[in-house]
Amino acid sequence: MSTIVKPNQTEGTLGYGELVQLARKKPSGLKPLRLAVLGDATTQWQVIALNGYATLFGFDLEVYEAGFDQIDNEILNPVSGLHGQTFDFVLIIESSRRLLEKYRALELDQRGGFAESRLASFRRRLAELQKRSTAKVIWFDCEAISDGTYGHFAHKSANSFDSQLVVYNAGLWQAAPGLEGFYLFPFSQLAARFGSREIHDPRLFYMTDASICLEFVPEIALHLMRMIAALQGALRKCLVLDLDNTLWGGTVGDLGPAGIEVGGLGLGKAFQALQEWALELKRRGVLLAVCSKNELENCQAAFRERPEMKLQLDDFAAFQANWEPKYENIKKIRELLNIGFDSMVFVDDNPLERDSVRQFLPEVVVPELPADPEEYVRHLQSLDLFEAPQVTKEDLERTVLYQTERKREVLQAECTSFEEYLSSLGMTADFEPCSDSTHKRIAQLFQRSNQFNLRTVRYTESDLSNLLAAGAHSVYSCQLRDRFGDHGIISAVVFRHDQEEVFLENWVMSCRVFNRQVEDFLLNQFVAKVRSLNKLRLVGEFLPTAKNKVVADLFARLGFARRGEHWNLEAHAYQDRPHPIARA
Repeated sequence: MSTIVKPNQTEGTLGYGELVQLARKKPSGLKPLRLAVLGDATTQWQVIALNGYATLFGFDLEVYEAGFDQIDNEILNPVSGLHGQTFDFVLIIESSRRLLEKYRALELDQRGGFAESRLASFRRRLAELQKRSTAKVIWFDCEAISDGTYGHFAHKSANSFDSQLVVYNAGLWQAAPGLEGFYLFPFSQLAARFGSREIHDPRLFYMTDASICLEFVPEIALHLMRMIAALQGALRKCLVLDLDNTLWGGTVGDLGPAGIEVGGLGLGKAFQALQEWALELKRRGVLLAVCSKNELENCQAAFRERPEMKLQLDDFAAFQANWEPKYENIKKIRELLNIGFDSMVFVDDNPLERDSVRQFLPEVVVPELPADPEEYVRHLQSLDLFEAPQVTKEDLERTVLYQTERKREVLQAECTSFEEYLSSLGMTADFEPCSDSTHKRIAQLFQRSNQFNLRTVRYTESDLSNLLAAGAHSVYSCQLRDRFGDHGIISAVVFRHDQEEVFLENWVMSCRVFNRQVEDFLLNQFVAKVRSLNKLRLVGEFLPTAKNKVVADLFARLGFARRGEHWNLEAHAYQDRPHPIARA
């Protein structure tokens, strides 16, 4: 296998046999990823399927698989195989059927406390695991099953297994938002989508203790790898939408705004539902853009004149409607928003347009659409195209930030030089240490930034907390403002304090503020930090990826001297670089 297939463009799950072959024939150049799998039932099939899908996602997966039902022993035993190694992720798989066995082993008067007992065990396990490991933890919640004892009235008895399982799952979901480095795999939702009869084979369970049938294992592996890839920084942040027969029924150029189908019942309601889904994504921080072969005025008139439209013109960060090829318009949208093609998802009802974009812009994710518009939303939702490990204030305001950028572009066109433009912006910036209020956004920048990312170290919130607690690092962020508004936190840096020098362990910046001379402002702050620590120099390193070429020459441009693989800047000889940004 010589190329990596883009998994979110693969419609439908691969078969187990196909995944076995992928796991055996890994191409070179994959990114190393280490995973520990602990389960209370048979897990070996899941491990093989994960290995296969990891290959498609670009990872060379190395798995430590614990013995059968050894979760407690692996976590609580300080000399277990789990604690003798370093992992990126630890996967904990608990099954409802194994929990049912534990529930039935209790005396009747103890069963009412089963859920709280399991939640207490969960908290102990997680605390012990995170005390000994910096790995991110992914924990399965449990599918809803009934033991048939109480029938439809299990909800009337707090002691019933059905009730206890609901309480246990709810406890996991309620705890998750406050736990750093912990992520819940929503197996209960996946099971509900496919149904218990599709995922569970009683004969297999009785013979092998496998809680999941072999046919369903690949589906779990696919969803797990989507989640892991998102936590490793593979995130999408722009939904590009066609209009005719995608956001509404019919061709607006022929029918006019009054003639297109949107709202009401039937197909019009299906198109409206797609708009509602897109609007919810926008509210969560996903950028929306239009790419349509149409007359601009006809398209915009449809949004103005049809009150059934859930989306309005100001919901879009970019709007391209003309007769150019759609892949050319997507290029314009990318340039306008200053994002990568791999951050974009293109949705179009026309298979010829989809194929054209796939051919000319292979990094853009282009999902298939069902022939029936009534199936659009359900299908798109099933693909998990826009994962969000965390959502920050900047996410919620992203569309407004990009719309404000259009005002800056108007100002730039009015200025006689770029220097005059930068000066006229009236920029101010903060450079502050990581705090409770900035912690989440800083971690998000390290997770999401691809272009201005010197070493592509993907810190999570827990990673940053561990670094700060150890005492040999410091973490800072930069917030930028100008006359048009607040850009929010747009850059972050992790310093490692060595004996005579400060090492830039990683430095990232949002693409939204490229060409603002923020790097000059920040370098002045970096050197001031070096001097305050009585160190001799600032040391940096550039580790190239396919996406960070924009900073390949950054150290040279900023005056660093090359020393082997590193770049040095002597603090005593440094003179502040000029820039138009005032310290807030």
